[in-house]
Amino acid sequence: MANVPETRLNLVLTGLVASDEQSKAAAIIEYQGKQETYGIGDIIIGTRANLEQVLMDRVLIKQSGRLETLMLDGFDYNQPAKKIANKPAAKRNKTKIGPQSSRSGVVDQRSNKQLTATAKSLRAEFSQDPAKIGDYLRISPKRKDGKIIGYTLRPGKKPEFFKLAGLKAGDVAVEMNGFDLIAPTPAMQAMAEMRQARDISLLVNRQGNLTEILISLD
Repeated sequence: MANVPETRLNLVLTGLVASDEQSKAAAIIEYQGKQETYGIGDIIIGTRANLEQVLMDRVLIKQSGRLETLMLDGFDYNQPAKKIANKPAAKRNKTKIGPQSSRSGVVDQRSNKQLTATAKSLRAEFSQDPAKIGDYLRISPKRKDGKIIGYTLRPGKKPEFFKLAGLKAGDVAVEMNGFDLIAPTPAMQAMAEMRQARDISLLVNRQGNLTEILISLD
């Protein structure tokens, strides 16, 4: 991919799901402050380019018949392209709690039947079309001193899941189902775990306090 030049379009790639199966690949791209989720072949709003291919650390877009590279926010174009792995790239490491953070407890929502039904609907849509995740969640990297410390969550145009889960706009996800999101790894890659998971364990930093939210998908 070294011969595919970086795009000059004013776009920010904030998250992705890389997969050998094109129907399961998706990318979260921001344009002029507005974030949208795209599947392969989709036209990127505000441009004439379409999403051509999703890799582990970048996507290829096609504009006027020419391929261009859009790097995942925080990754270096000059580094070799990361190959697609069958399993999520994020490592199952225990999340390191910073000195200014403390666990404020666990919110167990697994008996919330309305939330479970909404989460199952989300998973069904996500499994069919990964781009649908953007309808429920807006995800963007959270940085401190230039380093990614998690991913800020905000409700999408279907806020039911967000509200029922007890999430608050501005919550910063740092771990999901054991996947450490503090490393510069696509948050969307961890979301792919939802296809097989029976439960979601989401650890969020809320104004310095870490809260684990448990949601049933079964």
